[in-house]
Amino acid sequence: MARIDAARRLAEESDIPMKRLADEVGYANVDGFRRAFFRRLGVTPSDYRVRFKVDG
Repeated sequence: MARIDAARRLAEESDIPMKRLADEVGYANVDGFRRAFFRRLGVTPSDYRVRFKVDG
């Protein structure tokens, strides 16, 4: 859960690509990261970023 929470914050606050974001929070591959993110939050990381990106 801590990795997904960290990923959520990074998705909100940065423009780094999802592959790098997955690496930053400790996932070996982006597919596993996407699945875990979706299970926890009910939305894909990309969709989450579109909805919750902090501007500025």
